[in-house]
Amino acid sequence: MKHWTGIALAVVTTLLVLPQAYAQDKEKGSSALEEITVTAQRREQSTMDVPISISAFGEQVIQQDNMKGAADYLLATPNVSYVDSPSQGSKGVTITMRGISDLQTDGERVSATSAFGIYVDELSTATAARGTSNPPLYDVQRIEVLRGPQGTYFGRSATGGAINITTNKPTDEFFAQLDLGAASFDTYEVAGIVNLPVTDTFSLRAVMQTETSGGQVKNVSPDSDGGDSGYDNQNMRVSARWDINDQWQVDFSANGIRENNDMQNTVSVGIQSRFGGDLNDPWYTCGLSFSVDDKACRDTTGFTDLQDEIYNLRVSYIGEKIGFKSITGHTTNSMDQLFDLDQSGRAWVNRRNDYDAETVSEEIRFFNVNADRFEWTVGALAYQDELVANNKILILDFLGPWMAGDYANENQINMDRDGWAVYGDLTWHISDAWSISLGGRYSDDNEQQDWKNVYAACANRAEGDPLDSAAGCELRPDQLYGPLPVINGRVTGGRRAQTIGTFAENSDTDFSPRLAVNWAINDEWNAYGIVSQGYKPAGARANPDSGGVNSSVYDKEKLTNYEIGVKAQFNEGRTRLNAAVFSMIWDDFQTTIRETFCREPDGTLRPQQGNENCEFVPLDLILNAPEASSKGVELSLETLVGDDWLFAFNYGYLDAEYDDFSNAIVGGQQVDLSGYPLPNSPENTAAASGTYNFDWGNASAYVRLEANYRDSVFNQDSIADPLFGSPPLTPDAFWLLNLRAGLEWDTQRLTFGVFNLLDEDYAAGAGSGSAGVVVVPREPVLNIKWTVWTN
Repeated sequence: MKHWTGIALAVVTTLLVLPQAYAQDKEKGSSALEEITVTAQRREQSTMDVPISISAFGEQVIQQDNMKGAADYLLATPNVSYVDSPSQGSKGVTITMRGISDLQTDGERVSATSAFGIYVDELSTATAARGTSNPPLYDVQRIEVLRGPQGTYFGRSATGGAINITTNKPTDEFFAQLDLGAASFDTYEVAGIVNLPVTDTFSLRAVMQTETSGGQVKNVSPDSDGGDSGYDNQNMRVSARWDINDQWQVDFSANGIRENNDMQNTVSVGIQSRFGGDLNDPWYTCGLSFSVDDKACRDTTGFTDLQDEIYNLRVSYIGEKIGFKSITGHTTNSMDQLFDLDQSGRAWVNRRNDYDAETVSEEIRFFNVNADRFEWTVGALAYQDELVANNKILILDFLGPWMAGDYANENQINMDRDGWAVYGDLTWHISDAWSISLGGRYSDDNEQQDWKNVYAACANRAEGDPLDSAAGCELRPDQLYGPLPVINGRVTGGRRAQTIGTFAENSDTDFSPRLAVNWAINDEWNAYGIVSQGYKPAGARANPDSGGVNSSVYDKEKLTNYEIGVKAQFNEGRTRLNAAVFSMIWDDFQTTIRETFCREPDGTLRPQQGNENCEFVPLDLILNAPEASSKGVELSLETLVGDDWLFAFNYGYLDAEYDDFSNAIVGGQQVDLSGYPLPNSPENTAAASGTYNFDWGNASAYVRLEANYRDSVFNQDSIADPLFGSPPLTPDAFWLLNLRAGLEWDTQRLTFGVFNLLDEDYAAGAGSGSAGVVVVPREPVLNIKWTVWTN
């Protein structure tokens, strides 16, 4: 703690002394909070006029906090939480808003629909091979986090809310910027922006960002293939704007994202053994069984390589009375991955994934302009998702029924989703004080899932025994030549094709209405009430890995939100308040079940225990919990004190639980989850900050201290095994303290930050492995960045 505090104070002192050479007195005057403009309702509006719970982050805050991904702004949002998901890469996160989350957190998120709409420049990027989209935040103008169902404007899978990101667009003035950054764990960043006006009506903007890191977790296994949890990320975006005339405008952007990750960023803490290994045996743990530091023991380092390409064409027309907009999008992304599935120093089990996703969409929208009494918007959308997932479970040693060289399971999953929607919204300004909005969206969605090349490894056999041809066992083509591995006198039993339950499909329609009332009490206070609905589409989950017994067809998830709130900006514009009370009810809440069973000779299933020799049956399906609910309170407050101090505070209270879910499966047992809390839904979330802004010569400087709090959560696995109810399997409540500082003079800016200043020991995510529970560490991170730009 003293080490980090000393470094922080030293750097802050340097920042304060550095601009002395530019000393000139600057006159101070009274100020007000900057008005925040958002596009949550697809129009530019002040947050005061939008009847939605919104947390908005402007460009200045994004730069000062050195935001790079979702984890950087979600901590400052009430009733929002996240869990780091290293299986999705260094930026992998699983988000929860008001108790709504994507419950499937691993790499197979590709086969599930998201609970959130994630949009960049009005184009949905929610369908991602990694599972959860997490767009880069370099050269971004604004981030909006919309809480509660956003069915009218954002459509399918925006039940939990939406994240709306707006990038900076090309302008008619030349501009160039260079950023150089460094951070803990040998992390370095180089980034730049060039804005080029080509003609009076056509401009280009190019963005490049690259970041490399040695990673905070070191692999100490003597049998590893080298490498730690480092990464090498690139982000490139080229955008163009053509102002055809005063009414027509065309915007185009092409964004390429590359993320190359080494070992997953997790450490082992040795609480349980998934495959029956001895946690006191250094062969499995390298002596790190009960360590929570920055070391891991993996015989296979592995990799997670991700690629995204996003093409976005927007055509807009603004007439005297009518406006029009078209958004055409094409996204492709992939995840190529190898990782140590047993997560130990023993060469036991690896997993190989190769996922690809592609989305084509078209949205058109008409709206009125220069409206007086009535504002209206109507639109339509069509989309097509194609996803392909190739999976292999690689057996490296004698394990249960398998032999080294076997693929316990291998498959190719082909998914197609398509649909269309029409929507509309009408706002009637009854008077200067009262307005009422009525809207809705009708959607039609279809999904089908087709599994190909599905095989399961047959049980090993004594050397010299024939294959069990009666069970359909045969050798893979690559096993037909050369000697087979022999361990304890036994060899592979080959593989058998699984052809039952390889196809599933489902479709459904939905209508999600929205009714909102807004009351401008006076020039400073607004009150609103809203009733809105959102949905997650119905779907199907084929899974012949278990012989066809666990394919599932599930209904759409429907969410109804009742909310009242107030928004105010008073004290001569120096204080801003947002508060809301909400109650949400789910029907047919979609929840993922992932368990491993053993099949008995009579066909019955029982929970799998350790490294036992049985026929493993992976139960992988999505069930509908008949009813769940969430209710809570959200409060955000910002205020200027004097000319120099800015204080901010937000708080969220949440009570989210299953109301009716009697047929849940937990730990291999059917249990009644009715009355239990929803996963990853902390009861209390809070954030507070104090920023001191001051002039130092002709430079503007600031120092900010931030505190973030997340309550503990409930782990439903603790119902079957109390061990799961304790940290780190169940993350405990934690406080985080961050320090930010910086200054800006002429055309230069220097920023500094320390994340987790007090070295708080907390788990940012957890999962199981043969070497015990794997935990995502959150070590203190120091970063510094220098930015220079043209006039």
